[in-house]
Amino acid sequence: MVSSRAWELHLRFPDVFKTPEEADAWLKWALDDSEEAIPAHVEAVRRARLQPKIKPEDDPEVVIED
Repeated sequence: MVSSRAWELHLRFPDVFKTPEEADAWLKWALDDSEEAIPAHVEAVRRARLQPKIKPEDDPEVVIED
């Protein structure tokens, strides 16, 4: 069973916390259930999802051996 706080996060930020269980897991991982941690995490996830995905063959640092 997930916490009411997890449901609240899921409902407020459905693009970040896809399920209440995901929000609950994040709350348990963060341990710091402070109000300051939540907006920072939400913003970080949103930025990461907006970043274009880099394929290994597009990255000059990656060496692909056949």
